[in-house]
Amino acid sequence: MKETEDQLGTIEEKKAKIRERYKGVDPNELSVIPAIPKIDIFDRDRSMRVAIYARVSTDDPNQTSSYELQKNH
Repeated sequence: MKETEDQLGTIEEKKAKIRERYKGVDPNELSVIPAIPKIDIFDRDRSMRVAIYARVSTDDPNQTSSYELQKNH
């Protein structure tokens, strides 16, 4: 827990240094790159491309060529 608190302090210190460095700089001279919004994976209205792959392997002699058949299919 202490390490996490130390890391947060360090991150905040770094951010403060960056903000201080750009104080007083003409905003017209800066190029702002907007953040890419995070995708909500639980949004049901959003379509997603997904794929499922499942393969079962056994020692059954009838399945000796199943891998080759799957590749060919």
